Amino acid sequence: MAFDGLTVCRLADELNKKLFEGRIEKVLQPEKDEVNLVIRAKGENHRLLISAGSFAPRAHLTSSVKENPAVPPLFCMLLRKHIAGGRVVSFEQPDFERILIMRVASRDELGDMSIKSLYMELMGRCSNIVLVDAGGKILGCAKNIDISVSSVRQVLTGLTYTLPPSQNKINPLLAIREEIFNAVDKVLPADKAVLEGFTGISPLIAREIAYTFFGDATQDLSMIDYTRKSAFAEHIYSWFRSFTEDNDGGWILTDTHKRKTADFAPVDICQYGDYMEKEHYDSISNVIDTYYYQKDLTERANQRKSNLTKFVNNNIARCQKKLAVLQRELSQAQGKEKYKICGDILTANLYQLKEGQKSVVLFNYYDNNDISIDLLQELSPSANAQRYYNLYNKYKTAEIRCEEQLGLCQGELEYFESVLSLLEINDTEKELMEIRDELVSAGYMVGNKSKGKKQPKKAESKPLHFTTSEGLDVYVGKNNLQNDKLTMKTAHNSDIWFHVKNYPGSHTILAAAGREYTDASIMEAAVIAARHSKASSSSKVPVDYTFIRNIKKPNGAKPGFVIYETYNTVYVTP
Repeated sequence: MAFDGLTVCRLADELNKKLFEGRIEKVLQPEKDEVNLVIRAKGENHRLLISAGSFAPRAHLTSSVKENPAVPPLFCMLLRKHIAGGRVVSFEQPDFERILIMRVASRDELGDMSIKSLYMELMGRCSNIVLVDAGGKILGCAKNIDISVSSVRQVLTGLTYTLPPSQNKINPLLAIREEIFNAVDKVLPADKAVLEGFTGISPLIAREIAYTFFGDATQDLSMIDYTRKSAFAEHIYSWFRSFTEDNDGGWILTDTHKRKTADFAPVDICQYGDYMEKEHYDSISNVIDTYYYQKDLTERANQRKSNLTKFVNNNIARCQKKLAVLQRELSQAQGKEKYKICGDILTANLYQLKEGQKSVVLFNYYDNNDISIDLLQELSPSANAQRYYNLYNKYKTAEIRCEEQLGLCQGELEYFESVLSLLEINDTEKELMEIRDELVSAGYMVGNKSKGKKQPKKAESKPLHFTTSEGLDVYVGKNNLQNDKLTMKTAHNSDIWFHVKNYPGSHTILAAAGREYTDASIMEAAVIAARHSKASSSSKVPVDYTFIRNIKKPNGAKPGFVIYETYNTVYVTP
């Protein structure tokens, strides 16, 4: 969600309680648009993160520590000069806007005590961090805003600081009932009326306010009568009063289908029902810190997945191109016999040949017809015959090499296609790193191992686990190294192995050793195997299954490659 006025309000209250009269011990600037303040308050250190980044502007206490540049940026040096060693006086939020002001009491160059203000403007692309002196003059800022950027408001050293222009909305904490009624007396959906009428409200909160009253956030306000609309205005009034009275941390929302962090809020969110899981935190800073940490992990995982997918697709394209070249060369090599025939016929008729001939027509005793044979004028008759024998031997060798390379290239192609299908079911940084390690161990990618240093052993991720309707366990490998371990080491000889026929996919194990099972478990395990394969969106997918004892892995085979001869096949729709 947007870093809205409700979040800033709750954050200001929390920071006032935790950091009041705290001493600013360190000022750090790990990134161009991010400042970290280490504040000693009430016997412990706190790290206040302030980010003016366009995509994630925020301020909160954090436990994470970033590496700082060797040379501090100029804005960092300015902050150290003016507020390092100062005492935190207060945190304020002007008019319920997305602005947090930290007042700091510190001594100036003459040793006199004065109040400096650090304005944290947390407003998307317009975010900024501005240091202002007691007289309202700007001492410095993270982003200089001149006339070429904005003709309405400039933020430059030496200018008088002014707050960003007001949007002419109502402060919901100060509004009286009549003002709230007028704000929702519109021909608009309820959530839009709340969003456009009140300052500091994000779309999520606007929907929540409307949903908790109507049960439908998009209720058209023009379709309800005066009494109902008055009741809605009273609901809004009470909602904001209860918000100010109940400082109860915040919530993180997790998408139950995609299994990833979706949003956060300073209030309980009910509009999503079972679609979202909610986790409560006592501290709004913990909410924000955890949300952005998990979001960062997700973004890094998505970037790694994108890089791996691009790498694998490039190798698939390379293998396909190489296969086409090899097949073309093999097709040429398969016509090698004609060169031997020409050599034999020329050798048998050397006495008829003359120097300098371009071609000759001779009797072909292989098929009892005449044959025209091209000759090189600069070569003697015997050298021309030898040239055809050399061509025959060349293509004979090429045919053997092409067949060998075709097999290797086809194996490589199948391997990369299996990796590509497995990338679809792996989303976390840990799982994707295991696939990368697999590609490194196979020699396709370069590892990051430090020379002479022993690398710590990484904890391996576990296979996917399912349970059939008969209570049997089903395990699915998430990468080819895991497929090998699951099939060749973990599974019992009497367990049942599943794999989609002629498609890349995961090894699937039905742990049936010593337990009774019916065709129902076989079909359910087959559906799971089909679902975790390249054929997951197809219908009537053929799935082979056999006992683990029938599975063999050839020496030197690529990760995930096995062979089997005794098996059954079922057709399922994942």
